Amino acid sequence: MSLRTDRLSELRTRHGLSRRELAGILQMGEARYGRYELGQREPDFATLQSIANYFGVSTDYLLGNSAEAGPSEAPQGSLREAFAANPKIAVILERLGGEMRDLSQEELEDISRQAEFMIRYVKGKNRR
Repeated sequence: MSLRTDRLSELRTRHGLSRRELAGILQMGEARYGRYELGQREPDFATLQSIANYFGVSTDYLLGNSAEAGPSEAPQGSLREAFAANPKIAVILERLGGEMRDLSQEELEDISRQAEFMIRYVKGKNRR
């Protein structure tokens, strides 16, 4: 397995993230993430999947096995369904509703990707 570091760097910069910010999102140290981007270290499969999930691309794209970014696995159910199942989250969304109306489509998509990543992260954490 050989990570395409150019694709990793391009995805990060396209999303306007610093290495430190992305490392924090992925729950790892900045130095560790930096070594992935510089090609000095290869991520394990779980880390590779986390990166792909966050950016909404396939692991094949990150590994250079596909020229198309393509989506990663389809999410299980919608975010709306997941949020509706928890009244506390519904209250938070209601409070944010006014602020979210002013966001661009790109910003809403970023929020959606981050929420999907967090859902997958929490589910994985709870399975351990």
